[in-house]
Amino acid sequence: MNKEKVTVQDCVEMQEMKNQSVILNDGKVVRFEENPKPKKVLWFSRHKMTEPQLAALGNVEIVQIDRSIESASELQEEINDCDIIAIVAPIGLQAQFLKVAGDKPVIVALNNRVLVPQEDGAEAKAVFNFVKWERLVKIDVVKEDFNN
Repeated sequence: MNKEKVTVQDCVEMQEMKNQSVILNDGKVVRFEENPKPKKVLWFSRHKMTEPQLAALGNVEIVQIDRSIESASELQEEINDCDIIAIVAPIGLQAQFLKVAGDKPVIVALNNRVLVPQEDGAEAKAVFNFVKWERLVKIDVVKEDFNN
């Protein structure tokens, strides 16, 4: 690469071949920077992660699990292979994920629920808009018999 005359193609090749970004100032190469390795996110959900959810996580690789499980321990190997555990699950399963994940962050999406009226007069449809990610820290599930 000619450091005095860098082309866009030169920058693309550095990205693809060496996983490096070319830092330019006034059209001249200042330095090369190693691109950080993306974090691996286990996404336990039946739905694809939305663009706003992905954007909020930054540089990540998504590994989606979209099947039913009885226990989070069934995914121990997948959890071990990932850096972040993002889940859509009932509270009991959330507690299991926290235990199995150890020190790895277990996160859930906070969404606003918006009812959208339908033009044909049909029942309004619920739409969920992503707000932010929240890290689960602790879940205590305490139950007792209910006698009515």
